[in-house]
Amino acid sequence: MRRCGARLFLYFRRRSGDDVPVKDEKEESNIQAAAPSRSPWKDFYFLIFSVLCCLYNICFFQLLNTLPLFYREVHHLNESDIGLILAYSGLVVFSLEMLIVHIADRRMSAVSAIVLGTVACGASYSMLLLPGKFLLLYTAMFLLCISEILAMPFMGTVTMRRASQGTQGAYMGMNALSFSLAHVLSPLIGTRVADGLGFTSLWAATGTVAILTALGFWFVGRRI
Repeated sequence: MRRCGARLFLYFRRRSGDDVPVKDEKEESNIQAAAPSRSPWKDFYFLIFSVLCCLYNICFFQLLNTLPLFYREVHHLNESDIGLILAYSGLVVFSLEMLIVHIADRRMSAVSAIVLGTVACGASYSMLLLPGKFLLLYTAMFLLCISEILAMPFMGTVTMRRASQGTQGAYMGMNALSFSLAHVLSPLIGTRVADGLGFTSLWAATGTVAILTALGFWFVGRRI
């Protein structure tokens, strides 16, 4: 059942997470295009943005690594209950992503959406420090889904707007690299912290890193 839930989560996420919101060209934007000849490796603020994206995803991907272990070892959930929570996350993303992205695209800047989504990620993991069981776990998962919906699509938006027409592939490649690195580092860091210091320290650290990352996005967003 746990594997089924994980598959549903990944299936829904792939179906609903591929679209990158694009604002109308006439709308005001504080995201300036980089010079046509500029490499993303020489774009200082975009490099910082990519590091922040990696940090966000290291936090977020605890969902697929240490969070199921936390459910089993701390809350003593069986595989069916864990699978239901993961399936619930996929259902939330599938049902709400288009609506929330549409509203955010019309009412806030891409950077603001990323900052709000990153704060939601930190709040979600920080909630796991509180007492409670099913209501707490489902609420924290809902916040984590909202975080993904707000942050991830608009990271692609910022990347595309930062690049010029001739460097879009290089910039998107850098963005993909930050995601891939997070996939490698997230389970390594998460499991070692949980094993050595416990889940309380892991969630406190994850929530803190997410909030600091949100501040970083806000700072870089004013300059990118």
